Amino acid sequence: MTFIAVGIGAAVAVGSAAYAGQQQKKAQSQALAAQENAYGQQQSLLSPYSDAGKTALTQLAALNAGNYSGV
Repeated sequence: MTFIAVGIGAAVAVGSAAYAGQQQKKAQSQALAAQENAYGQQQSLLSPYSDAGKTALTQLAALNAGNYSGV
């Protein structure tokens, strides 16, 4: 009878571990989605500043080359 109890206990443990693994995978997927969303929002918020910097660098390069027409 104790062998049956041990077998049942082992089956329950395996089932619990499988369920926990599924829950962990689901949580990791949700965390990754949240991080990707935050990254996308940050990129869109910083885009105007990045564009302004690129424009300024282009103008500075033109000035350094002696082109003062854009001033």
